[in-house]
Amino acid sequence: MTTYTPPEFNYCPICGGTLASIEINGKIYQACSDRKNCKWIYWGHTPMTAAVIVQDRSDNNKILLVKRGNEPFKGEWALPAGFVEYGELPIDAASRELGEEVGISATMLRMVGQYLETSHPKTFSALTVFHATEFSGTASPSDDASEVAYYKWDSLPEMAFSGQVRAINDFFKE
Repeated sequence: MTTYTPPEFNYCPICGGTLASIEINGKIYQACSDRKNCKWIYWGHTPMTAAVIVQDRSDNNKILLVKRGNEPFKGEWALPAGFVEYGELPIDAASRELGEEVGISATMLRMVGQYLETSHPKTFSALTVFHATEFSGTASPSDDASEVAYYKWDSLPEMAFSGQVRAINDFFKE
């Protein structure tokens, strides 16, 4: 299992006071040392990511993949995906990433499932995967994708993210 160490704060982001480590239910958390007045605790967070499965219009056994143009996993393949921005819903992030990475506009997305993505070298994420049931446009690489291609789901190239592979397998086993 991948472990994640949350960032350490130097001062309380609420009151500017000093910090202390406190134990709650057997776990250690950073907290404001002014437990009487401030009571801030850093609970940590799991970043959210969203990905989209786009099937080839002429062969439903093929899905659209992007070759990553940036680290981590530069040169490996992945679904069009990215981090969910603050205040954004995963379905909106999936649609945005699809447009940014390959120039496709999704008009209908259906949720496939949620997965714990542990492949990223610096963090893990809560991955929500969608299927683009209706879309327009032709895929071409942009943003951080260096190539795009359709691959048969059961003969994928080297994939960057294991959570995406689990989602693809689940999608085709439905």
